[in-house]
Amino acid sequence: MNKETLKKIAKTHKINLEHFDSVHACLNEAFTKVYVTFASSEVCGGTRRFCCKTDIRLSVASILKRFENIDDYLTNGWTYLYEIK
Repeated sequence: MNKETLKKIAKTHKINLEHFDSVHACLNEAFTKVYVTFASSEVCGGTRRFCCKTDIRLSVASILKRFENIDDYLTNGWTYLYEIK
């Protein structure tokens, strides 16, 4: 995922990125939907948990209709927002 795609998703779904610090985006098993989850992480005693989750579902067909690459919408596991370039 790149920064432009992240900002476009947030603007489209009216998400304030200042409220979240992590993002996770993956395909479903049928490769028809991209699930994007924004969350805030809280650390307690060395254990990290995610709270205040917001889930978004995007259609792969609509992404391909716009001639965009699916890999621009995916992350490798949970990624901090400041690490996305």
